[in-house]
Amino acid sequence: MMPENRKADPWFALLLLALGCACCQGTGETDPCQPDPCHDHGTCSAGSCGCTPGYAGDLCDTCAAGYQGYPECQPVISFAASFGAGGQEWASNVLVTENGYLLAGFTDSSGAGKYDFLFVALDERGDITWQKTYGLTSDEKLARIRPLADGFLAAGVTASTGSGLWDILVLRTDLAGNLLWQRTYGGPQNDLVVDVQPVADGFVMAGFSSSFGAGRYDYWLLKIDPGGEIVWQKAFGGSLDEMAFCLTPTEDGFLVGGSSMSFGEGGDGWLVKVDISGEIVWQKAYGGAGGESFMALAADDTGYLAGGLSDTFGEGRGSMWLVKLDRSGDMIWQKAFWGSGYENLAAIRPLGSGYILAGTSSSASAGQDDFWLVRLDGNGEILWQKTYGGAGRDFAMAIEPAGDGLVLAGYSESFGKGQWDLWLLRLDGNGDLASCANTDLGRSSAVNSAEARATVQDTRCNALSTTAASADVTLQEQTAHIESVFQCGGR
Repeated sequence: MMPENRKADPWFALLLLALGCACCQGTGETDPCQPDPCHDHGTCSAGSCGCTPGYAGDLCDTCAAGYQGYPECQPVISFAASFGAGGQEWASNVLVTENGYLLAGFTDSSGAGKYDFLFVALDERGDITWQKTYGLTSDEKLARIRPLADGFLAAGVTASTGSGLWDILVLRTDLAGNLLWQRTYGGPQNDLVVDVQPVADGFVMAGFSSSFGAGRYDYWLLKIDPGGEIVWQKAFGGSLDEMAFCLTPTEDGFLVGGSSMSFGEGGDGWLVKVDISGEIVWQKAYGGAGGESFMALAADDTGYLAGGLSDTFGEGRGSMWLVKLDRSGDMIWQKAFWGSGYENLAAIRPLGSGYILAGTSSSASAGQDDFWLVRLDGNGEILWQKTYGGAGRDFAMAIEPAGDGLVLAGYSESFGKGQWDLWLLRLDGNGDLASCANTDLGRSSAVNSAEARATVQDTRCNALSTTAASADVTLQEQTAHIESVFQCGGR
């Protein structure tokens, strides 16, 4: 019992309160679940998080496999769908747009001529939102489309109009595919485009030409302004054939890749680095005793990755060949990839600290040829590889990152409504059709890889200014009649 004279002592009361709080603290340990370490995406028990569906990691701070877009972590919408109209639809590439995807290629099922440029816009589930063709009386074949802030720019070739047999055809549209302008570029013979890249004050195109240059075919670069007027144009080559197949922007210009019969061992992969004015910075040939060509390029802060086809390296009927380069074009590593059949490369994209590659393989296919997807680390080592296809021939042409997943596009003989249809796969980050019940479409692949031993040689070629004509044309813009067939996913 408290002594009578202490009952009213406020200091004694505070002392008792402090002693009581010390007793409440016990050993001084704190609650390991306060504050919540699970970021409101799980349940904490003894400091460990049990994540709610869609979340992963020790602290539930990443999305689980099959989900994307932390912190919302919505399910990845996977699907496989073909798009056709009874004839032939060929895919050239695919864009990831704000509302879904844009498939681009050419078709003979509808349009003004034999083949027309084809745009098919899709929502995120693969449903068609609009579709259009662009063409004239003969052949218009699209090679590449690029996104712009206010629309799209597409480049391909035309046999309907222009100065020669085949001319480059470029068109610009708004976001709904409505034509803004269209122009041709060429000389008296064949002038072909393989890629176009936007720059701050226009666009740069790469292709090859028999109208201009030193040999039968030369690499050909053109820069045009935002309205399509030519700023400069140049040819690069020797006395024989040089054909460009790929283009990538670099930190200070562009890198052009393809094949050369004039330089190296005769039939080598040839790279030409140019500055923003099209002047040569360096040029090199890479190859061995057989034939090599570069079909795809990528640039990142570690240098360049050039890939293509090789008859020299690997043990298959035709191998995929990769060369990692520094910014001066010197080799860091090189590898060949092969199986029992042949492997072709169509596209390379940097992804994380490595790369994702798309092409075609006949070595581990369900039919004659399958889409082939390969994930590499930064040293070219295979992390995983998968094929996708049916009983016929299926050729991949483009791969793009899409959220936390991937979108793979090409054309298919196995699926759809016609002889050839556009084929689009929306995959998760591991290359799986995560939410699709039809698992027969994709399977693991087992293509081999080994060090290649290509040599590199400096080449000597001067850039030649060319005199291609440019002219406005009036294409027929029509609604296409493409229909979708879902092999898995969809609504």
